[in-house]
Amino acid sequence: MRRTLLAVVVVGVIGTLSAKADTTITFVNKSGKTVYIYSATAANGADIDCGQLAGGSELASGATWSTTVPTGRYGWVKFQRTAEGGCGIGNNEFETKIFTTKENKSDTVDVT
Repeated sequence: MRRTLLAVVVVGVIGTLSAKADTTITFVNKSGKTVYIYSATAANGADIDCGQLAGGSELASGATWSTTVPTGRYGWVKFQRTAEGGCGIGNNEFETKIFTTKENKSDTVDVT
């Protein structure tokens, strides 16, 4: 009985040490103009096609927008100059990919 209980505790500790946590990023629009937000998340290792980027919400100059990427996923966020969809290459203002870490993470990123 003691050996079984000890083995369960050790496995539980190892599982906790390798677990990932949510990542929250707040973006601050310092570009001096309104931009349009497109974003998506996918399971780690999966691809995100630009056609999967949803949104189009306006982010005024000086405004903030936050997103959380859940455990086991990554995110792709694009800020564009016009609301023509996530695949517009010529109108990108700023883009980034967000990956989860072993601990809860919060960060602030300037959109310039």
